[in-house]
Amino acid sequence: RGHMLASHARSAISVANQQAFYYTNMTPQAAANFNTGSGCWNDLEDAEMRILPSGRDTLYVVTGCIFESGYKTIKNQGDGMVCAVPDQFYKCFMLCSFDSSGKMISAKGVGYLMPHDSPLKSGYSKYAKTIDSIETIAGYNFFANVPASLQNAAESQINTLGL
Repeated sequence: RGHMLASHARSAISVANQQAFYYTNMTPQAAANFNTGSGCWNDLEDAEMRILPSGRDTLYVVTGCIFESGYKTIKNQGDGMVCAVPDQFYKCFMLCSFDSSGKMISAKGVGYLMPHDSPLKSGYSKYAKTIDSIETIAGYNFFANVPASLQNAAESQINTLGL
């Protein structure tokens, strides 16, 4: 387990699906309680697939992980090599709308920051955060190309986008 972009999110085109299996799209995850059919991360990925932008809307998604000091390591099941495991994972969503000329006219967003040991079926909604708070922890400005006037409002509020 450990795709940042889920394989089923790119199943319509074979080449795109194959790219989901590149190592650059993978992060070690504890499959037992995080990214299985009954895990919070899996539930969030499934909810992501139900967001269907319409008209001139575009959904941007940023996914990543956080290694805190003193992070855990585990042994690989296959060869016994030691592997660092992230403490937290995040997904940030920005839904942007455009006018007929292609100018961005609105944006709303939400982020989810989950501890890697989140319990089974505990519900991902309780992990909703502002995008600003996740950017602070991660050290990145995820949606830098969104105009500042729209970005600031969208990143400082929690709009669940129907997730």
